[in-house]
Amino acid sequence: MLKDWKEKFEKYKEHLEIMGENRNSYSKTDYDATFMRMKEDHMKNGQLKPVYNIQLASASGFIIGENISHHPNCIYTLNLFLNKLQK
Repeated sequence: MLKDWKEKFEKYKEHLEIMGENRNSYSKTDYDATFMRMKEDHMKNGQLKPVYNIQLASASGFIIGENISHHPNCIYTLNLFLNKLQK
């Protein structure tokens, strides 16, 4: 039983290292993507899917800035995006 616990603990530790800080999930096929709830499609399926949070800024019809993040909420990325855009 202790051997099983040790193996599970090591696997759990490996998952935490892959995820890094400030995340609670990751895709096994794309470690940088985070699972986020997507809007319902025409079949009324609101599903968790591995995605990125993409932010764009435009002015006069031109894209002047972009930010791609694994954070599911813009609260974490808005200040970083605005500082990047200002530079």
